[in-house]
Amino acid sequence: MFHIDLNKLKSDRKSGRLCIIVGLVTAFAITAALVVQSFFKSTLDTETTSTKVAIMENTNSDGEKMYTPVYTYQVNDQEYTCRSNLSTSVKPNTENGTVYYDSKKPEKCMTEATNATLPLFYLFLLFPLGMIVYGVYIYRKSQTVYKRLKNLIKTGKLVENLPFYLEHKEPKSKEYVYVDYRGHKLRTDYPQKIERIRKHDTIDLIIDESNPKLYYLDFNIHTKKEKSPE
Repeated sequence: MFHIDLNKLKSDRKSGRLCIIVGLVTAFAITAALVVQSFFKSTLDTETTSTKVAIMENTNSDGEKMYTPVYTYQVNDQEYTCRSNLSTSVKPNTENGTVYYDSKKPEKCMTEATNATLPLFYLFLLFPLGMIVYGVYIYRKSQTVYKRLKNLIKTGKLVENLPFYLEHKEPKSKEYVYVDYRGHKLRTDYPQKIERIRKHDTIDLIIDESNPKLYYLDFNIHTKKEKSPE
């Protein structure tokens, strides 16, 4: 049984799952808000131009002053007000704009400013979708390495103290570590911290010599506390 530290792989699997879950929940929340707003807008069958626009001021939890436009409009000589659901830290202008309303219930309305925010929901979706893609990538990569290690523990051969090299003359904070072994150029699965690399002169290899694509490189494999994949 080889002594392999699996904490990095287990941590990556958890991080991948977390990114996927958070991304899915966030994407669902944004999509639900978009559907609700779009449906509400579809129920407003009439539009008019406001007669005036007032600016309402309030202070957010950070103590920053926020401004919200409130549109005044008239339907059948009766005056109504429609507040935008968008507040900004920059004071907007007071030019009259479009108000969308339900002809049967004129108080049911949406301002031009609110309507303009609907396309932004699609941009907001890019963030959770990016989280999901990143989470899937991290999880699949760690899971692939994890399964490979399970096989290597059964079929692999331990080769200790191999000389290694880096591809960059001026290393960054993290770098992949390379070795040449029997005509094969092998690379660590993850970039290694430069501080860790500098503590070692050699690296250890576990490899299935009948299938050189099955290998794992790490420092001091033989000295680590014994753990086996679960």
